[in-house]
Amino acid sequence: MQSLDRIMLFLMIIGVWALVLKPNYISAHSGDYVTCNVSGSAWGDTSGSDVEVWDWGGVSFDCYVN
Repeated sequence: MQSLDRIMLFLMIIGVWALVLKPNYISAHSGDYVTCNVSGSAWGDTSGSDVEVWDWGGVSFDCYVN
């Protein structure tokens, strides 16, 4: 097998994975109602209506389309 053939075969395998076997993620569309829950902790400072976050950790998001 030539190098070009191997590259083409690899790209075809990646293409099949990307189109058929890829992991599913939620996809929101314009007009969809999405609810998200956020948990974790953050440290920072406020100045008027601005918020500056210095450090955050243990943050998780859980979103779903209604």
